[in-house]
Amino acid sequence: MSIKEERCWAGSEASYETALEAEIKIAAGPMREDEDKDEDSPRLLTVSDGLAIITIEGPLVNSDSPYYLRMFGVTGYSEIRDAVLAAVSDPEVKQILLDIDSGGGAVSGCADTATLIRSAHKVKPITTYGETMASAAYWLGCSAGKVYSGKASLIGSIGVKATFREYSKRNEMEGVTVTVIRGGKYKALADSNEPLTKEGEAQIQAMVDASYGVFVDHVSEMRGRTYEYTDKTMADGQEFIGQAAVDVGLTDGITTFDAVVGGLKKKILASLSKPMDNTGTNRFKLSGDLAPTTPEDSTMAKKALTEADIAALAAGATIEAVVATVADPTDTVTAEVQSGVQEETTPEAVVEAVQEPVKADPTVQYLQSQIKDKDSELLQAGIKLAKAEEQLAELKATVEPLLSIAVKSVTNMAVALKSAPVATLSTPAAQVLAEHSRLSDMFQKQFPIGGVAAVSATNEPKKSAAYVMTNVTQAQLNAVRGSTK
Repeated sequence: MSIKEERCWAGSEASYETALEAEIKIAAGPMREDEDKDEDSPRLLTVSDGLAIITIEGPLVNSDSPYYLRMFGVTGYSEIRDAVLAAVSDPEVKQILLDIDSGGGAVSGCADTATLIRSAHKVKPITTYGETMASAAYWLGCSAGKVYSGKASLIGSIGVKATFREYSKRNEMEGVTVTVIRGGKYKALADSNEPLTKEGEAQIQAMVDASYGVFVDHVSEMRGRTYEYTDKTMADGQEFIGQAAVDVGLTDGITTFDAVVGGLKKKILASLSKPMDNTGTNRFKLSGDLAPTTPEDSTMAKKALTEADIAALAAGATIEAVVATVADPTDTVTAEVQSGVQEETTPEAVVEAVQEPVKADPTVQYLQSQIKDKDSELLQAGIKLAKAEEQLAELKATVEPLLSIAVKSVTNMAVALKSAPVATLSTPAAQVLAEHSRLSDMFQKQFPIGGVAAVSATNEPKKSAAYVMTNVTQAQLNAVRGSTK
């Protein structure tokens, strides 16, 4: 999907315009012959003294053209993922730092990148430092173990927006007639070649709301807060400066970039100074404190880990098993296991099971897909429930004043009709409405023109057979007329 067609954008207007301009120039510009050549290492990654720094700057887009992205100051999600994978695969890297200065970017591609960062953190510790870390940039940054920022750093802006550009009038001026033909009732209701309808706007709004729900849910999980707290206190498009971001829970402290780098390098030195365990019990640690370099570290360098490998490690698989998934099929041990020579449950048998994840039971795969769908449905239901609760609160705030008005109206009509009022503020609303309806009919029949005010001393209503004037009423009328009867 090109940027100009991007509906959901988790970033500032400035970042959107910059990304859009870059997209247009990329589409119009000549292709470089060496553009597709692989670089020695990901352009976002630098490694020094065991610390890998991944620099994330400018608008974030779901693109994989490093040359053009670098030229226009834009960062691609695929570049970030490549840098993370390279850092985790490098046995010399002990700590990873995300250096973020970005106002956000596209929703498309952001969630997958954030998930990879979190999985990688369970393999090697990842820390974030943000100078400007807004919207989609925070989506990524909060996926690390610790998040820090400066005194004047802008953090947050958790929200999603959609920009719809309509070109029907421009097409008309240029003499272009565009006819949109749809196959499907809801297909592309918001088309830029025709005016936006209410249905099209609703379609965009639903997409924005769903993306926002996924964003807030991820932040709440990463920062250990409830969805409701995250939505109202940390998110809702709010921006925080410095300490305010710490106060609401978006970051873990105020510091400087140099201080963070220095602290991480001290941890690396401390881990390297630990004595080597030659008993074979010093295993590669998937999370927590750093372990000194071990034979397992060297096995990691035998292959570049994939996103699936990172997920497996984060789930608890051993590095040996993950590395063995690409073992040479001519290897003697692997060949014996595959041929069924070894019948006992051995480590090699476990390796074989890891090697063939595609042979999983179809029933299990189906159930897993059903669980995923249900999780998505529960998330959407939670979002709808939150909105319903807001609407209910608004209704309550409106109903109480209206009920007070209705009670006063019922009381006034009852007095005019010389009957006792039967409605108070504690009376159920349905009963008040029923009494109001009953008295309104009686009131209109007795005072058909102008109500009580239309009754004058010189124009008395005719007495019907059903009307009996009491002595008290007669005395009141005589007093008004000045009679001494």
